[in-house]
Amino acid sequence: MTIIFAFDVCDRIDVYGLVPENHCSKLANWTTPYHYYDLEFRSECDYYNTSETHLLSGHKFLTEKAVYARWYKKYNLNFYHPTWDAEDLETSNNRTNSTFLDTPYLRRYQRAMETGEMKEALLKLEKKEHKLQRMEKRKEARLEKAGRRKSRRGRRRKAKTGNSPEQNSTLQGGSDQKRNQSTGTILY
Repeated sequence: MTIIFAFDVCDRIDVYGLVPENHCSKLANWTTPYHYYDLEFRSECDYYNTSETHLLSGHKFLTEKAVYARWYKKYNLNFYHPTWDAEDLETSNNRTNSTFLDTPYLRRYQRAMETGEMKEALLKLEKKEHKLQRMEKRKEARLEKAGRRKSRRGRRRKAKTGNSPEQNSTLQGGSDQKRNQSTGTILY
């Protein structure tokens, strides 16, 4: 959203820390970890490529970089650290006059739409969401029921211990007190 705002108000936009779309294909043996703090090692390029194959989840890194390359001329973008060279900006997405991007995710998406895999994935996701909603409702009902039980127990304890003068006067009913305690009902 910030970049879209910048398109409207800035004459020039400098972008820092964004590698170009072809970064991983140029550096096939790149082993920089995606996160420096990740206990389970994942290289940056492996993570980028893997995330492009997920239909319904994940960040589409390579697609995002292709979009930035497309915006390069239109919005006067300048890339630093790393600096994008002419080859980076003349990716397959900019060489053709096509209005469509050609990225691994978009190719996967198109194939999934043609084969019906996308429809199946959406139905599966919908079922999963419904299941989660049902589980959440059950959990709320259990918590509500437990809360009611707890509040009843609290009232019983107060009645047995006679914490308030009103309760003390009701509990001094002699045989009524014994009968009500044995059946578990409390008179207020």
